[in-house]
Amino acid sequence: MIVILMTWWSRRADYANYRAFGLTAPQMILLLTTETALTFWLPIVVGSSLACLALAPWISPVTARLLAGDYGTLLLTVSLTPMLGALLLGRRSAFEVAKGG
Repeated sequence: MIVILMTWWSRRADYANYRAFGLTAPQMILLLTTETALTFWLPIVVGSSLACLALAPWISPVTARLLAGDYGTLLLTVSLTPMLGALLLGRRSAFEVAKGG
């Protein structure tokens, strides 16, 4: 989650430009959600699924329950990230963007 937020923080001027060109708050959240899905959710789901399939013969029921809990926590945390990103990026004026602030 920290990696996602830091990536967005480093690109805040880009997002401010989107806002300056008329992107609304719901559209910004949709943009952040799409970016999160393609950059983080998809690799997490695919990688975890392949790892579980490859290791299935050696995973005990207790280990499977622990993995499921950790996996669910990870996906829940990553699911909250677009809202945190929208709060982190906030609203910036076109003047702030133009002066590099």
